[in-house]
Amino acid sequence: MKTLQHTLETELYSFFLQTKANKAIIGISGGIDSALTLAIAVHALGKENIYALLLPYKLGEVSSYKNFEDAEEICKQFGVEYQKIEIDTFVQPYLSLQSLDIKNSENLLILGNTLARIRMTLLFAHANTFNGIVLGTCNLTEVLLGYETKFGDGAADVSVIGNLWKREVYELAKLYNLPESFITKKPSAELYANQSDEEEMGFSYDDAEKVLQHIRDNKNEIPHTIDKKTQNKIHEMYKKSEHKRTLLPTLFHTKNLSPLA
Repeated sequence: MKTLQHTLETELYSFFLQTKANKAIIGISGGIDSALTLAIAVHALGKENIYALLLPYKLGEVSSYKNFEDAEEICKQFGVEYQKIEIDTFVQPYLSLQSLDIKNSENLLILGNTLARIRMTLLFAHANTFNGIVLGTCNLTEVLLGYETKFGDGAADVSVIGNLWKREVYELAKLYNLPESFITKKPSAELYANQSDEEEMGFSYDDAEKVLQHIRDNKNEIPHTIDKKTQNKIHEMYKKSEHKRTLLPTLFHTKNLSPLA
């Protein structure tokens, strides 16, 4: 793990230098992924080169006070400059559009994706302001499941922990001495009230990792404790989200076709 820690910090530092950025911009949610990304960034770049945004929605209802307090505390612990922006006013115009019907409880996915994209818009706006880069905070397990919003939390200038399994995120969090509250709390993107990642997916990150390793590397046997229904669901999520892991499809992208032909 020490070697992994060193590699992540070294590569992030090199990327930062190559881009000639002045700041690294990061959204802090109060969850373990963004907290670990912050820890890596501070050790790699120095706290003076980090600018954090805390972007709650309906604080106390959708975004919990606990997660907001944890997000604020981790920023103070690492001594980084941060700003709180409640995004309620940005979301309101979307809620008013009858064509979207976001208020319908069946369309929570639309609301969740909208929140993620609004947050990323704010992060990139601040990156433009400070001549900065946006740090991605999604882990490998989420990426392979497609459990991220396209052009939302899945967008960034560099993916810091995008090659770490969720298990490795927890292991590194302990190495960086992150507060216990980050390690023990239920993972949640807080895209709507009382949302829990594992409850929404219908399986644990641990089970997902075992199946995904089998799908991707074909190196391990899937434990018998993971039923076929769960295996199929994970496999389906992996296949359906493939478009999120590829470059934007472009027409006329062949040697024999040209837009001018």
